[in-house]
Amino acid sequence: MPYLRRASIAFALLSSQACDCGDHAPLDGPSTRDFVEVSASSVAAVGFVPFDVDRRDLVGPDSHDTNYGKPPEIVVAPGDGYLDALVRSTDETTGPHAFLVRIRDTAGALALEQAFEVPSLGLVLGFVRGADGSFYYATGSYDDEITTSYPGKNQHRSNVVRVFHAAPDGEILWDVDLDTAREEAFPDSEPLVNPATASSARLGLAGDMLALVAGNNTAPDGNGTRHQKAVTTILDPATGAVIRPSSIWMSHSFDERYVADGSDLYEVHLGDAYDRKIAITRLRAQRAGDSFGAYFPKGGTGNNNTFTRLGQFARVTGGAEDGAFLVLFATERTTESTDRIEGARDLAIVRLVPGFADTDPDDGVAVDDTIGVTWAVDSGGATQTNRAVFLTNFHAAGATEHVERPKLLALPGGEFLVLYERWTTGGMQTFGGTYAMRIDASGAILDGPDRVSDHHLPRGDDAFLYGGDAAWLSGDETTRTLQLHRVSPALAVTETTVP
Repeated sequence: MPYLRRASIAFALLSSQACDCGDHAPLDGPSTRDFVEVSASSVAAVGFVPFDVDRRDLVGPDSHDTNYGKPPEIVVAPGDGYLDALVRSTDETTGPHAFLVRIRDTAGALALEQAFEVPSLGLVLGFVRGADGSFYYATGSYDDEITTSYPGKNQHRSNVVRVFHAAPDGEILWDVDLDTAREEAFPDSEPLVNPATASSARLGLAGDMLALVAGNNTAPDGNGTRHQKAVTTILDPATGAVIRPSSIWMSHSFDERYVADGSDLYEVHLGDAYDRKIAITRLRAQRAGDSFGAYFPKGGTGNNNTFTRLGQFARVTGGAEDGAFLVLFATERTTESTDRIEGARDLAIVRLVPGFADTDPDDGVAVDDTIGVTWAVDSGGATQTNRAVFLTNFHAAGATEHVERPKLLALPGGEFLVLYERWTTGGMQTFGGTYAMRIDASGAILDGPDRVSDHHLPRGDDAFLYGGDAAWLSGDETTRTLQLHRVSPALAVTETTVP
């Protein structure tokens, strides 16, 4: 099923595949060509309107849009006593704008220390900070003129996606126009069309790799229909040169994650078609490994509803299971797959044995079979047996309680902090607050679950560790402020405003 970016709705365009690009204006370039330092002491004075998850992203389990991930809005790189954040401004009356801000933490009091307006094409696709303090980020374009004939089947275009590397003082070290750079390095590479369509996007940095993954519209099929898949580009972080134009094949890919692990990157997808699974691959030495299926959602191939929400992926550090990995998600335990909701959405983990990426997935040992329960589902036309540890038990009470927006953060000693939203359906869907728990690597609940906030978790942005706490940064579009939400391992809550 094809998708129109951001609205995530189907369309079928019936014109030919020939390029008629002369009928379309070229894509606009970045809003600014440089990092422009802004002298201001508050978010409002800097001049951006941050994305307000409590007003702009209220979709729950019974909404069509929650089948898909969401592009990032506020991406945070935490430091020692400070936070760097790339923030998209939602006020686009004068064109797209994005800002890189440093928030200084002085004994718990937060204040803007530095702000740059940075080049933007309209979308934030990812942001990371290097070990040397430099910044990498990716931005993507809006393009409302996509048809089955535009862009052409093999047409690469300028200003679809740009990736920037900048020094801590804002000097741009390199700027890559990614679609044309992909064509130059790999003439047969897939063009970039509608970045982050019906999906999220992530930028990852590890060793000699800077990787960008995002949803993409395909070339039209024989019926004139564009479909959706994910496209990965691996770049040299020192030069911006395109090293590889793809990783694993994942179509449709509705949500993506990166986890840096030493010099490796782990890439995670929630796919509904080819394949229908939570897929994980390791990027090592600029190459992608095999696609490993950690979990197989029920339902037929291409059924947009995966009945599943992708959380985060993390390595176990310390404790008896040191070196293993956990993947967190929410899913239904029932086997029916006709209606949008066919059972309660429970929170679950799958534990993968150490070295799972070096293991042949066909031998069945990569999913740790010493914990969890198993059940069989029809997934993509085949019977698959899933194994998971469930952290909630809404399933026992029926089909009206649900987990949304799960997040996972690894703590030392083999423990984890888990965040999630709780929703109720039945007549109407109701947000019931954000919850937290602390678990060990076997899924045993050590503390909680406790209701820790009445604010939403962001769908498009990851939670992060800050000062040993689980944290997320949100925006208030009315007061034009940012708010840092922190949950300690003891589930103590702190919410602090950045004026």
